[in-house]
Amino acid sequence: MKSMVLPGVVLLGLVIFVHELGHFLMAKWRGVRVPQILPWGSGPALLKWTRGETEYRLSVVPLGGYVQMAGDSPGEDGTMPGGPDEFLSHPWFGRILIAAAGPAANLITAFVVLVTIGMVGVSYPDHPNMLGAIADTSLAYRMGLREGDRITAVSGAPVDSWIAMLIAADKPLRSEAITLHVERPHAAFDLPVSPQDRVPLFSSLRRVSDPPVVGGVATGMPAYKAGLKEGDRILAVDHTAVRVFEDLPAALHGKGDRPVTLTVLRNGTVFDLEVTP
Repeated sequence: MKSMVLPGVVLLGLVIFVHELGHFLMAKWRGVRVPQILPWGSGPALLKWTRGETEYRLSVVPLGGYVQMAGDSPGEDGTMPGGPDEFLSHPWFGRILIAAAGPAANLITAFVVLVTIGMVGVSYPDHPNMLGAIADTSLAYRMGLREGDRITAVSGAPVDSWIAMLIAADKPLRSEAITLHVERPHAAFDLPVSPQDRVPLFSSLRRVSDPPVVGGVATGMPAYKAGLKEGDRILAVDHTAVRVFEDLPAALHGKGDRPVTLTVLRNGTVFDLEVTP
């Protein structure tokens, strides 16, 4: 969770910056005077400079922001601003444009980002097309697949990585059967997969790099109270080895409200934790 805080703050800060910039540019375009803009941050000023009629500020805390426009509120005696370069004396349609420019800037930015990602593409980490630990209760195990097997072709199309295997398996229509060519030390065979077994089979496959490692711990939940942390690898439950996450439900079945012992590997150290599911 801590690793997500900084990117979250930066992303929110950029959203606020674009939002306030939209208000600012529209106000300037409509001829409304802007004495001060703080497009990013709150609290004491970290940097400030003046250009023309506007003072630009960046503050210490990278959250919040505002655009101060001339005449954006009535005077203390209730009198309304009357200058042509003041916000409240501006025509109603101009005020609407200025108010809508912030959200519009966010929408336009989101559209541009999505189109750019679609044109440039996104890279995903790939893995070898070798199977990791397979739960004894899984469909893959019942069909004869074992840890260390390598799927080298799908319906005759050679594959050399995990993503290539998934793409090849998804190309035929869901109503069509496929055939996997499987290689293991000193053996090779073809495995026919019926249409109804395609999705559950591939859902039960695990990569070599898919051990039972804790991805996140919710505050206040039993795992959190027991001391489990993100990145911990669970080796055993009550001294019964755990190879894949699918082994955990079976190991914990019937043990609700009773303490169990988890054997955990953390930073090269193996230790036991007691947790009540």
